[in-house]
Amino acid sequence: MRRSYASITSLEHYPQPGEQIHGFTLKEKKHVPELHLTALQLEHDKTGAQYLHVAREDKNNVFAINFKTNPVDRTGLPHILEHVTLCGSEKFPVRDPFFKMMPRSLANFMNAFTSSDYTSYPFATTNAQDFRNLASVYLDATLHPLLKRTDFLQEGCGL
Repeated sequence: MRRSYASITSLEHYPQPGEQIHGFTLKEKKHVPELHLTALQLEHDKTGAQYLHVAREDKNNVFAINFKTNPVDRTGLPHILEHVTLCGSEKFPVRDPFFKMMPRSLANFMNAFTSSDYTSYPFATTNAQDFRNLASVYLDATLHPLLKRTDFLQEGCGL
């Protein structure tokens, strides 16, 4: 049986601001009826990292990890760093783990992009196990990248 929008987006189903959840503190929650969703703004207790959780009746499981990458010059370093970050990590030390995942994943969206002042690594999948697998790879790639000199030379054209 399919839940109605009200069941997953009703504010009473969620903790109150100030409550702690898995190492995060809920800062604010807001129901947005015109979009049929509830947004929860959380902050990681140890690092101060911001987490926005969007609860919505939707088959897609969407994730993105984003970083402020304000450029200090016009060399394109944030975009180069985006590419080098995708060249292997501590837990997944293979070259280009994202390209190796594509044929094995049920994801309907996988990407990374650099904007003028931030870099984002998003994906979406309708499969819960695939979501957990992809989140593990994305988090390790972005938080524990190998950052090899040879990858910088390749992606930065000899920087």
